[in-house]
Amino acid sequence: MQSFSFNRILLLVIGLWPYQRTKFTRFQCICCFTILTSSIIFQLTRLITSKCTANLICEVFSSVSFFIVSLAKYNSFCINTGAIKDILIQLEHVRNQLKDKNEVAIIDEYTYNARQYSIGLTILCAFFTFVFITLQYFPSILIFPVLSKNVSQSRHVPIKMEYFIDQEKYFNLILLHVNVTFCIALVSILSIGTMLITYFIFTCGMFKITCYRIKRALNCNIQRNVTTKRKNLIVEDIKYAVEIHLQAMKLTTHIMSIFETMIFLLIVFGVICLALNLFELFEMMSSEINMEKFILPVVNVAISIIYMFISNYIGQNIIDHNNDVFHTA
Repeated sequence: MQSFSFNRILLLVIGLWPYQRTKFTRFQCICCFTILTSSIIFQLTRLITSKCTANLICEVFSSVSFFIVSLAKYNSFCINTGAIKDILIQLEHVRNQLKDKNEVAIIDEYTYNARQYSIGLTILCAFFTFVFITLQYFPSILIFPVLSKNVSQSRHVPIKMEYFIDQEKYFNLILLHVNVTFCIALVSILSIGTMLITYFIFTCGMFKITCYRIKRALNCNIQRNVTTKRKNLIVEDIKYAVEIHLQAMKLTTHIMSIFETMIFLLIVFGVICLALNLFELFEMMSSEINMEKFILPVVNVAISIIYMFISNYIGQNIIDHNNDVFHTA
């Protein structure tokens, strides 16, 4: 599992690594699920306790949609732990079957690229978390100095929730719950997202190996005085190329089928999250800007855009690699 060592660390944090399932990892899953679910419930209860207006609905769903996305991803991964473990075993089997040094170099290059993606996104998420938490305690430290006008110095909870308790008295506990919830949600999106990126980049490497095997077979075929032994080697190369191409296709289809429901929910609530947060930002910019309320929509919009861009980029990358196989042949 060396190819997935960094992903393993991220998934262990939220108890989703499919190997070594212990009582502690189950406890982690229960805690993460409970915290994410409670956050969604406490945000939605504002629609019951407050006067339900269009602005309130927009404000509530602009934040709650982000947590619904993270909960959908978390549940999908938690439910399909066995299937995820099976995919990891298949990918490790593919890696161990490679004997040609050039093929090993290809798959190592792609796994290295996947690791770089994971590290880069982790650094980016750490930055978002730092900004989100720091500006709660030091709202005067602003990213955009022009927005510093009329910023209140009072402490403020960035995500509005209804806890049915005295929020002034238990402010620190509420703030702790909000920050822990945000961190779990962000780590869930990050760890599961980077794991899927690694899966798909690995399959891109398999498509690349298919191209390599086809090219090698064709180069042998155009040589003069091809012996019977050489012809047999050409047939073997073509056979192995077809086999690994089929494996890559099956793995990609299998991964998509496992996370079909999750992908549907991501598309629906991801678009809702982006649209409502953009609406909130434009509304704030057209009126008096409150920097404390400005933080969450900016973070949500940034995460949504980055996530959508990478998802589309990886998807197009898979299509391009698959097309390269047919162009090579």
